[in-house]
Amino acid sequence: MKKILIFILFSSIAANLFAQNDQTDVQLAYQYFQNKEFNKAVVLYEKLYKNSRVRLYFEYYVECLIALKNFKDAESVVKKEIKKNNDELTFYVLYGYIFKLQEKPDKATEQYKYVLKNLPNDRIQIVDVANAFILRKEFDYAEKTYLSGKEKMGISFAKELAELYVYQGNTSKSVESYLDYSLENNDSYEFVQAIFQDMIFSDSQGNVTKNLRTALLRRTQKFPQVVTYSELLIWLLIQEKDFKNAIFQAKAIDKRNEESGKRLIEIAALALANKNYDAAIEAYDYVIEKGATYDFYNPARFGKLDVFYTKVVDGLVQNRSDIEEIEKNYLATIEELRNKTKKSMTLVRSLAHLQAFYLNKPQEAIKNLQEAIKTPGIRPDVVGGHKIELADVMLLTGDIWEATLLYGQAEMDNKTSVVGDEAKFKKAKLAFYTGEFRWAKAQLDALKASTSKLIANDALDLSLLISENLTEDSLQPALEMYARADLLLYQNKDSLAILTLDSLIQKFATNSLCDEAWFKKGNIFEKKNNFTKSLECYQKIIENFSFDIWADDSYFRSAEIYNFKLNDKAKAKEFYKEIIMKFPNSTFCTEARKRFNAIQ
Repeated sequence: MKKILIFILFSSIAANLFAQNDQTDVQLAYQYFQNKEFNKAVVLYEKLYKNSRVRLYFEYYVECLIALKNFKDAESVVKKEIKKNNDELTFYVLYGYIFKLQEKPDKATEQYKYVLKNLPNDRIQIVDVANAFILRKEFDYAEKTYLSGKEKMGISFAKELAELYVYQGNTSKSVESYLDYSLENNDSYEFVQAIFQDMIFSDSQGNVTKNLRTALLRRTQKFPQVVTYSELLIWLLIQEKDFKNAIFQAKAIDKRNEESGKRLIEIAALALANKNYDAAIEAYDYVIEKGATYDFYNPARFGKLDVFYTKVVDGLVQNRSDIEEIEKNYLATIEELRNKTKKSMTLVRSLAHLQAFYLNKPQEAIKNLQEAIKTPGIRPDVVGGHKIELADVMLLTGDIWEATLLYGQAEMDNKTSVVGDEAKFKKAKLAFYTGEFRWAKAQLDALKASTSKLIANDALDLSLLISENLTEDSLQPALEMYARADLLLYQNKDSLAILTLDSLIQKFATNSLCDEAWFKKGNIFEKKNNFTKSLECYQKIIENFSFDIWADDSYFRSAEIYNFKLNDKAKAKEFYKEIIMKFPNSTFCTEARKRFNAIQ
């Protein structure tokens, strides 16, 4: 508390003080005070105060007397100051505090009550009095000061009360006061949101979130016309990843204010990023149902298709007829919007990927991509993305030469963009597939500085894999075999990929690539929903490569399978616990702890 007092009082007029003749005494006195040499500081501050009558010196002088427990002189000095300035109520607060330190509570209370009774009709002075109480840790009287000021002046002091309650740790009252402040100030949303963000971040017990949610639910019902409350509730629900209720609130605002669906689009995108596909589809459907005349109709159509696409890629949709239905949705949307917006051409890349990699229709994918590339007026980055996808399909069909040319074209046409980096990474990976390891590594090392974090990380991982397994010998049989298995896996030749990985494990049992091979096998079996085989592969790593790079990944994948695929919560909890205990620095540790705590 003394540090707070020092900061507030000293910083306010320090610049003026140093310009005075007694600069040396000021600095020396302050140094003594900082070093808690109060017997020396008090002499200098008394001298400074008597010579200049500056308020700052008075405050320090009294602080020194209090620190030395010389309450008699402190009381006398303050009493004299009150006689000279009997309308300065902060002196009465200080006077009462000195009585309290002498264990004279009645006299202290007498001074404090006098202050409350004589509060002026002046906001600044009321805040000064409250701050004087706060500096003396008289929080109840600070609160009474604000409440008396509210009654006297008819203004709320909501922000000041909220800050006081935060300082006291009174979560419930601070939340309510900040919400009162937002009700009185229509432009306070960003400020209040930032305050709540800080409070939530600092609250390890979750009390702020709990109190804020309760208060907002109550207030949105009581004040449905106050958009700030609804927006804060939506923001809070999103922080909790409760997208279903966030969408419910967003729909209510959208209908009430006759909006165009923008906030629903934003929430849908966040829901998709957090793998909450059902919530994302619900939000997009709401906007689509508003009709094609609304501004966000097309983004909603695109977004919904993106949800379907992501579910397929994530392995949540594997039935061919279901994927064909998604293909039909893509074709219908592209046809409907072809003449309305060039952006519909961006859908062709995802459509082609589904056709080539999930429906075994590479020729249809090639045809669609080639037509899209020739479409006049589409952006260079979209053309580049289509060329990358076309190269991917060519690589899938085994046309390595054509794939190389297309990756090169996409890179050259988009040198300074993420599309160019993506093309360069794909070209480097193709070189990896074909055994040109040193050239591939040089390209990958250049991509470590990519503006795309995902590309940079992927480039780093593959570069490390190559460097750790590259020898001076021109023959790299283990690495070549691993690269061949990786290419087979890319080409959806899973069975051949597994046979190749098995050969690697058998022929090079002591090679550092063995754990990579086991983990890749585990991924393949997991993709095929053969969880028994997948768990066996991950267990091999846990047992034989417990300190290598894929160990924490194997624990986490095993935990996820038991938790979400096999519904064996007890077993899942064991694996999550192992991650927490054995790999505290793992990127999976935070998520493992959340999952562990969520399991009943």
